[in-house]
Amino acid sequence: MVRILNSSQSNEKLSSFEVVIHIGAPKAGTSAIQKFCLLNRKKLLESGFYYPKHGLDENGISGGHTDIGGALLNGDFNTAENIFRTYLKKAKSKNKVLLISAESLYLAHEEVFELVKDLRVLIISYVRDPIEALLSNYNQGVKRHYRSISLDVFLKRQLNNINDVVSGLSVLKWKEQFKNFLLLPFDRKIFPGGGIESHFLATLGISSSELSLFDKPTGDVNSSYCLAAMESKRLCNLILDSSSGSLAARLDLIFQKYSDLSSFKRFSPAELMGVDVYELYVDAFYESNQILLDSLSCNATVEFLKPIQKTRGVLKVNCVFSQLFDVMSFLKAEDHDIFSQLQKLYHLSHRPMTHPDWITLCHLLDLPINHAKDFTFRLGPREMSILTDDASKPFDALMVLASALERNGNFSQARQILKRCLLMRPKAKRVLAALERLSDDQPTHI
Repeated sequence: MVRILNSSQSNEKLSSFEVVIHIGAPKAGTSAIQKFCLLNRKKLLESGFYYPKHGLDENGISGGHTDIGGALLNGDFNTAENIFRTYLKKAKSKNKVLLISAESLYLAHEEVFELVKDLRVLIISYVRDPIEALLSNYNQGVKRHYRSISLDVFLKRQLNNINDVVSGLSVLKWKEQFKNFLLLPFDRKIFPGGGIESHFLATLGISSSELSLFDKPTGDVNSSYCLAAMESKRLCNLILDSSSGSLAARLDLIFQKYSDLSSFKRFSPAELMGVDVYELYVDAFYESNQILLDSLSCNATVEFLKPIQKTRGVLKVNCVFSQLFDVMSFLKAEDHDIFSQLQKLYHLSHRPMTHPDWITLCHLLDLPINHAKDFTFRLGPREMSILTDDASKPFDALMVLASALERNGNFSQARQILKRCLLMRPKAKRVLAALERLSDDQPTHI
């Protein structure tokens, strides 16, 4: 059982709550908790908690009770309330505590407060080291959301955009809003058997004897790729997008299998980021980490939210081509059809083929190197329609031109056009986003 500090509610009193809501935080073991709870709904019921069903995607990942969170994020309070009250009615009919889990609720403290204001509610959130969370966020973006910028570029951009969500301080808004709030450390060294699932259930007051009866999912949930698989997927993302759903899911399973079989070393943040960048982030998060440590509801190890003490001599790790080729050879052996589809997508892509990333991908896909330079400047039907329509505005025509120049790899001229667009519409979000995207001369998804 987890010993709770600085809380008026001990584990033994959890049965006095009508609702327990787990809100994350993002990149802090939420998928593992949700899959575990879904697998053990009957066991949870026997232990006093009603956990409503939710779905899993084809990779076994879930957003939990996103039916509630998604509705709140979309401003549809009535739908969220109807779903929540249906769950609550079911829990009460069984004389159980309603247990909800959804990261989509993480930034919705005001809406959730309105949703449950007449109930006895406990909010639970984990907090993760923000540097680890940032790296995990990057990895997840590459794995699931078609991120194609390099880690170096991502870190450079993010360093100039640190806010309370990135530092983790936004979770404390829940502490201000709710009387009963537990902030727990995402600290693997204190998890029973190394798993957050058991720690979460122990926080709910479920005894160790009861815990031993729960079923354990096989394998890790949403675990990271090895470095070579991550870089291979990043390069593949140059030719993948949201319309590649089934192909991307199959690719993910194979890259995950490669990572699981490779017994890869887990590198420290300093090794992944480089010491100089790592220390910049340590300084950026120093004050917020102190605040989070003071706000924890249970003990963590002395190393939690503390920087690595010895960074002298730490070298930044990078993938070499032979490692990437090994990943792609594994892919070809596992599913040659996927490999062939990637080759076709490369041929069909209208992107700046002379960039080093594109040339590397060309090599990995066994395509002749001259194909990487075979790029024809062209405009799409919608772009032609805008340029030839008398009703089109100059701003829209310039945006078409900037987009075409970017695809052609002419980033300098694209920036010049975009700066002209910015003079015409200083607050245009797509112009600001495009200028940020082109600030590093690196191709990304438009």
